[in-house]
Amino acid sequence: MESSTEIGLLGDLVTQFREGAEKDAGYVLGEEIPDKLGKVLHRITEILSRHDAERLLEHGVALWNSVVTLDVPEKSTQEKENIFNLVKLRHIAADAIYMGISALGGISTKFEIADASLLQFYTACGRRYVDIGNLDLAGVCYQKAFEFLNSMETAGKPRESSQKQLAKVVFELFMGAAECAWEKGDTESAFVLVENAAKKIDDLPEEIDFLASIQYNFAVVLHQQKSYEDSKRWLKNCLEYRQDSRNKKRSSPKIAKTLRLMGSCELETGNVHEAVKYSDLLP
Repeated sequence: MESSTEIGLLGDLVTQFREGAEKDAGYVLGEEIPDKLGKVLHRITEILSRHDAERLLEHGVALWNSVVTLDVPEKSTQEKENIFNLVKLRHIAADAIYMGISALGGISTKFEIADASLLQFYTACGRRYVDIGNLDLAGVCYQKAFEFLNSMETAGKPRESSQKQLAKVVFELFMGAAECAWEKGDTESAFVLVENAAKKIDDLPEEIDFLASIQYNFAVVLHQQKSYEDSKRWLKNCLEYRQDSRNKKRSSPKIAKTLRLMGSCELETGNVHEAVKYSDLLP
């Protein structure tokens, strides 16, 4: 079947979903539509015209806009299976948008899709998959986002994105991927990803306290697991950001908590002299 026909079928399925959701306030999405949409999208291997690319992009945008009105994390009271199906639709929508805008060379006559927006779509999908415990599909979304980020950096200046806007999106991407890696038990990858997120802090001083809090929380867990050396590594970076003059939420109690935990790590590993040093630094 030609890709043009498949794109038409994709549009029909999107319309079916949208009409069902609009007619019924208690709409429950089964697995049939996500499965059909996923299979149809998978069969679209080549887009032969700009017209088809615009159609695919349009269907992806329509699907994304519809699903986000139903999949609201902080308000969700739906069954886990239904949430999973909604997140799958987010993922399919992001893939359709990515495929469409890529085939158009980044320039659509109907939509202004900034590079930062595409990264946000995949980051949002990844976070929702982590929320429901599907770490494998979360990893797929983050991998796709990083592939797109690499292509952006290779191409040069991103489309329609300010430096601060892009820095915020990339920061959230790395932090989301770090959470996913952490949940998988891959603490080394989590550390590297948070380090990469921290490279955007110069553009995002308002995120310093949040970054330090994540580092501290991970360090606490590692300390509880008796992984003292790993805990110290997180705490060292945490202390740097908690003492940073740009940190508007800088506070002596937070700094003291960090120093005490660093001292505890040193005591547990037999470094009494280092433990005393941190004790002397307490504000």
